[in-house]
Amino acid sequence: MSLGRLPDITTRYARILGFAYQMLGDAALAAQAANVVCLRVEPSHNDNLLFWRIAVEVIGDYLHRGFLVRPLAPEGKHAMLLSALQQLDPAERTLVLLRYHEALTIPDLATVMATDQVTIR
Repeated sequence: MSLGRLPDITTRYARILGFAYQMLGDAALAAQAANVVCLRVEPSHNDNLLFWRIAVEVIGDYLHRGFLVRPLAPEGKHAMLLSALQQLDPAERTLVLLRYHEALTIPDLATVMATDQVTIR
């Protein structure tokens, strides 16, 4: 998949749901956030960076409004990684997840996070 174009709405929802769950640590909040993101991005839009920028804004709103972020209770071989992600502040966690889960480049991350590349590095 090209980084510039988005897949269909079902795949978009699944991707944002996973990201939201890792950010918020709560399945119900993650589903709600994923719904909000999908509603805010028009189906005709195929801009991947716009999609992730809206996702970061929506999830940031949840975090800023003081929603209780429960720690994930991972099991198996990914437990250490998920536990380490929970130790990061939300901005750092966002960068790690988008960089390695969504394969966004440093310039793409700067666009999504509305900051400069030096700050991202």
